[in-house]
Amino acid sequence: MIRQNIKKYLIGVFSCWPSLYFAFLLIMLIISRDNASDIMENLSSLHAFTSLLALFLTGTYIFYIFKSKYVPKDKKALWVAIIFFANIFAFPIFWYLYIWKGEKETG
Repeated sequence: MIRQNIKKYLIGVFSCWPSLYFAFLLIMLIISRDNASDIMENLSSLHAFTSLLALFLTGTYIFYIFKSKYVPKDKKALWVAIIFFANIFAFPIFWYLYIWKGEKETG
């Protein structure tokens, strides 16, 4: 049980990271408009990690949507579209509704 919760928390952290990084990057670029290229150069490896994480999460969540009994059948296509088109903003919401809260209520 504890191991399962740790796994859920870890998935939650990874699900929230792209949104948090996006907000951080946006704030940094607004604050220092003159040094935008320097900021992007300094954050390039973090940006690459976040982009790859978002791609991985998109594929993983789409797979989870179709294999999961927690996502209602009539909402699966809607969630696939939301995850695909609004991924970094949808990851935390989907995680909370169907991974954290969904599995907690049923199991």
